[in-house]
Amino acid sequence: MKKNVLRIMYILIVLLLITFCVKSVLDYMKYTELNSAPFYVFILVNAIVYIAPAIMIFVVAKIISRKKNKDNN
Repeated sequence: MKKNVLRIMYILIVLLLITFCVKSVLDYMKYTELNSAPFYVFILVNAIVYIAPAIMIFVVAKIISRKKNKDNN
């Protein structure tokens, strides 16, 4: 059971990172210098939306993995 949960968590992390990259490229393609915000603001918002949850899920997955290894020993 925990192995499947860990696998799903890692897949979700990869999907979030891929989504961050794709969204950033799409934002770059739509960005013009007439926009009121600099482009790094778009990247920062994408990082908060996609990378921050990925980091949180990664930390939880590592905690579950360590707990699992501790229980096996």
